[in-house]
Amino acid sequence: MHSTRFLTNREIYESAVLKLVPSARHRLWIATANIKDMYVEKPDLTKQMVPFLQVLAELLKRGVAVRLIHAKEPGPAFRQDFD
Repeated sequence: MHSTRFLTNREIYESAVLKLVPSARHRLWIATANIKDMYVEKPDLTKQMVPFLQVLAELLKRGVAVRLIHAKEPGPAFRQDFD
């Protein structure tokens, strides 16, 4: 049975971005007000910082369906990395 847990600050980053996102197996939906050019620690625990888009690209290569739901046009830095 699933439970609900309220996460704040660093907990969001550690639980969702570092653990849940890279472990997605079938699909990943992310809903956000806007998309930024975010860098995160690489999932292999080397502490190397990589673009979050690279993490999503690795999921796509594994066959995970990724959907980004956002309220407004991404900023120029994100669009440059995305293209």
